[in-house]
Amino acid sequence: MTEKFTFYDFVGFFIPGAIFNLNIVIIAYFYHSLNLLEFCNGFLGSVIFIISSYIIGHLIQEIGYLITKRYSTYKVRLSHLFLCYSDVHFSEDFKKQLLLFLTSSFLGNETEFNPEDDPRTSTLLFSLCYAFVVDNGIGKRAENYNGLFALSRGLFTVSGICMIIHVGVFFFDIISEYRLSGTIRMQNAYLDSLLMGFVFVIFIIVFKKRFNDYSRRFVDAVYRSFYVYQKTLVNKE
Repeated sequence: MTEKFTFYDFVGFFIPGAIFNLNIVIIAYFYHSLNLLEFCNGFLGSVIFIISSYIIGHLIQEIGYLITKRYSTYKVRLSHLFLCYSDVHFSEDFKKQLLLFLTSSFLGNETEFNPEDDPRTSTLLFSLCYAFVVDNGIGKRAENYNGLFALSRGLFTVSGICMIIHVGVFFFDIISEYRLSGTIRMQNAYLDSLLMGFVFVIFIIVFKKRFNDYSRRFVDAVYRSFYVYQKTLVNKE
């Protein structure tokens, strides 16, 4: 499959990285009186901000990938689930015909394949199917959903990271004050840390729902695009 760098790829890396950078700027300014925005003034500062956001976005996406792969019902598992007869996302007739197209195209006509017993082969078939629809120019809708999935995953991940940072700042400041004065006074800065942490918890919930939704749409779009293409070839014959 020919890998193409799209607008969604750039946004999926840049926006989570930019949110992380801005979060650090906010913490530095409000809690430590450091105005990091001064370093972003002018053309050079803007370039540094964009490049650093893009690089940090790569790291955030990698963390998000590891998290969703291990703990979430995400698109690789859905690619297997949608082929199983126990799942009701596709109709039984559609699923039967789709499996016939997949096995004949990628495994050979004589190959018997039961998706219920072989999730690894299901995942392999999906990867081949996605490569097929992209290379044949029929995967634009699927590529868009894949980009939105990656963006939502990045926003989910950076929200979790920012939440941890704000909660960490809250406890660090309280412990530091207690060590210095022996008492703890609830200052506005502490409450602001908790409030920001709560806001990012809401973002976590929202973006978790979003990337699960886009993962389902992505897998659905890949299978349907492949099915329509194969069905058109059969009708022409």
